Amino acid sequence: MPASGREISDLAHWQSVREQVEEVAVALDQSASAAPTQAASAAAAGSASAVRAMASALESERLLLEGANAFTPGQAAEVEHSESASKAELDAALARLAQEVRPNTGPQ
Repeated sequence: MPASGREISDLAHWQSVREQVEEVAVALDQSASAAPTQAASAAAAGSASAVRAMASALESERLLLEGANAFTPGQAAEVEHSESASKAELDAALARLAQEVRPNTGPQ
């Protein structure tokens, strides 16, 4: 995914990325329902939700930038905050999922 909605210039490519995001999210949802533990299920479901939220935040910025009217500084700050929060949520969700997939077993 692009780092921000400002980087989305090729709409056909962005549509392809969004489709891939949804495929990943669906796979994570399926993994959540088949996970061996509640923690692993929650980590997979959280990752699915977070990847969708990140794509949504990027799409919101893209649409705002594409609009006919210039957006206000307040709108720009809100979009930037949404993207930052979504990225942090995604990073945290993927870290939880990685921990469930490859738990730290400590010294042997």
